Order: sequence, then C-alpha cells, then structure tokens
Amino acid sequence: MITGSIPVVASGPHPGPPAHDLTVLDRRRQLTAEELRRLAGALGPAARIVHSSPILGGLDWGTYAIEVEAPEGSRSLVVRRFDGTGERPVRSADRLWAALTALGPIDLPVPRPVLRDDGRLIGAPAIVMTRCEGVIRPPPADPAGWIRAYAAALLAVHAADIARLGTLPSCTDRRVELGRFLELPAAGEARPAWDRVARLLRDHVDAAVEVTPVLRHRDFWFGNTLWIGDRVTGIVDWSGACIGDPRGDVAYARLDVHLVLGADAAAQFQKAYERQRGGELDLAWWELCAAIDALVWLPDWVEGYQEVGLSDLSLALARERLDAFIGDSVERLIRGAR
Repeated sequence: MITGSIPVVASGPHPGPPAHDLTVLDRRRQLTAEELRRLAGALGPAARIVHSSPILGGLDWGTYAIEVEAPEGSRSLVVRRFDGTGERPVRSADRLWAALTALGPIDLPVPRPVLRDDGRLIGAPAIVMTRCEGVIRPPPADPAGWIRAYAAALLAVHAADIARLGTLPSCTDRRVELGRFLELPAAGEARPAWDRVARLLRDHVDAAVEVTPVLRHRDFWFGNTLWIGDRVTGIVDWSGACIGDPRGDVAYARLDVHLVLGADAAAQFQKAYERQRGGELDLAWWELCAAIDALVWLPDWVEGYQEVGLSDLSLALARERLDAFIGDSVERLIRGAR
C-alpha cells in the first residue's frame, strides 16, 4: 500500500525564481498510483514503491521522498519533478543530473544520481537520486554549535578536490555572475533599494581581489543541509553547482544566518568559516549580490523558512534584517574602495 505524508527532510532552491506556472499545491501534489507504477518499473522489474510523500521547502519544482522495495533490498530515494513549459524544465533537469554525476568521485555527503527520465514516467522531466540521511535542522535556541557545524559543512564543499570532479561549469567571471543576479529587477517598494544596490555592484565589479576557484554549491542555505543531531549528514540541491569564487557561497550563507538569527550570528558564522579556512574574507560585494536576490524573492524565502520550521520569522522582521544587512555591506564596500 502506498502511503503519503509531508515530511520536512530536504528543500529545493533558495535563491532561484519559483516556477510561477506552478502553485504550491501543484508542487505538493501526491504522485498518482499510475505514475508510481511506471516509476517503479523503471527502477527494476520487481521493484515496488511502498511509500511516497512530497517534501517541503522547495520554491520551484516538486520533490518527493519514496521508499522502494525490490528483491535486492530496500532503498530510500528522492524524485525531483521538473514541471513547466518551454525549455526551462529540461535544462534544469539536465543541469542537476550533470552536477550529481560530476560530484560522484568526491567524498561529500551528497545525493547520487539513479535515474534520468525525459517525462514518460510522471509527465515531466524527472531525476531520481539517493536520499541523504538526516532532516533539516533550524537553528536551536543556543545556536553556537549549529553555526560552527554549518560553517564546517560549507568549508568541506570548498575544500573538495576539484581535480577529481567531473565537468562542471565555470562561474569565475564576476560580470557574468552579476548579470545573472540582475536578470530580474525587484518590483514595488523594494525597487529603489534594488536599483541602488545594482548600481553599486556594477560600479565595483572589478574591485575584488581574485581568489583560487573552488567547488561552489551556489545555493547554500540551511534548508539545503540535512542533520543528525549536531552533525551535517547531507548537502542537497546541487542544480547550480559550479567552479567559482568561494565568497559567493559564504556571503549567501551569511545572509541566510542574518535573516534567521540576526547580525551577531551572521558575524559568528563568518568567523567560524574563516577560522577553519584560515584568513579573513572581504565579502561586501558578494553580500550585495545575495541581497539583490533577497530584494526580489524575500516573501518566497520567508514562506520557505516558515515551512521548514521557523514559524516565528515574519516578513516584517526579515525585511528589517535585510535592510540592516544591506546597510552594513554597502558601508564596507564603499569604505574598502577608498
């Protein structure tokens, strides 16, 4: 018998634009019995899917936890379904499959690719992957240990031996990266702040000192980490993986911590990362890249935060914290340019 519930075990993309042709109910709908039958058949001639449930937290694609029984044993897997029109779903599925394949040779707790479908099984392009152990763990009341473990997980990504990786795109060109952030301007009350930050980013795009490229996750927020107790046991959602500047990831994670815990905790996160890495990082320009994304998507982000356990984080508080984050980053960027 196929059962269904909605566990909080992993999350979809944090910064990227939601697929607005899909509603939340679309992304959370149960897979049908026929879809599950076809999917099981593709996983093995005697395979049966005995449990399927949508996963909370994602802002664009539908994601499912499934339990598969077969003569060779049971498996816990994850299905990512790429609905929508045009080329975006196919490109997104191809990008995730390529990233998971490239990550295979390295020792990180990441999903492994199992099956790539062009849409014949569940009506849309889909990726089936292994399921990492653990659950999303929002920061506890005393977050010091959580912050250190979160920083250590990001450092492990950046310390990966890129010579062992398969092919991943390069994202070292700051002008190209900036163009990606500026593709969709903010609307309404957020537009003046967006315009100011965009102008500063353009003016200072060539000012940052170059650093050695590393493996970048490109969407590192706490909803893409899985935990058992105080340990990070999984890092998920690698659709944007590339070889690039580590400061982009650190700045994005720093904004994540600032939004959910405040400025002091964000500073602690940066210090924890720097202590483990060795040396200080100038993050101001990259922080404003992260902030310009937040100016567009903050209501969606808050919805995702609330869905994975931070019910007390209101949109008003998140906006207040974002304003403070931008103000501090702008001040450091301008001061550093003098």
